[in-house]
Amino acid sequence: ASLMLAGVMAVSMLAGCSGKTEEKPGTENPEVTPVTGAAAVVNAELDDNKDIIEFGNDAGLQSVLTNYFEKNVNKPSDMTGYQSKTTVSPENGQGAMMQALSKVTGYKVNGFYYDIVNSNTSETTAMEVYVLSGKLLTEENALKLVGQYLDKVSMPEEDTSGNKSYSYTGNVAAVNAQTKGKTENVWVIGVTITQTPADK
Repeated sequence: ASLMLAGVMAVSMLAGCSGKTEEKPGTENPEVTPVTGAAAVVNAELDDNKDIIEFGNDAGLQSVLTNYFEKNVNKPSDMTGYQSKTTVSPENGQGAMMQALSKVTGYKVNGFYYDIVNSNTSETTAMEVYVLSGKLLTEENALKLVGQYLDKVSMPEEDTSGNKSYSYTGNVAAVNAQTKGKTENVWVIGVTITQTPADK
């Protein structure tokens, strides 16, 4: 009788255990810090390129732009040829500015369309600078125009032979400057795009 009773108790204990569900360790994704500031405004304007690149803020680039324009803003040759409020393109014809920024940052300046191509075999970082003017032009609106422009920049996902694929990262910085005599407000926006090839 004792053996039978022990057997019944053992079976009942096993039956009770079978009803429990094993708790698995949490599989939640780590928290992702959302992009804010200038980069967030630019990213919000991306459509064609939104799955290819996401821009971040670059404090170092912002410091370089700020220092450069604080020292050189009074030179007429450095602050001419502003773009209109509805059209954005790289600030061409600013030889001194481009050479200075290229030397300080180490990036190829003014060259997305020439440097971000489908024949690169090593990592390439190019930089463009946009100078937008207008007394009523806010920083947000200036960044929106640049974001719309960047959405049309060609970023090839494969090289010409199809052997390599490319990934992209980008950074943006915006600084406020004024024309000579402080007669007009301008926004100087620097953008870098890094293209990294990877073997398939």
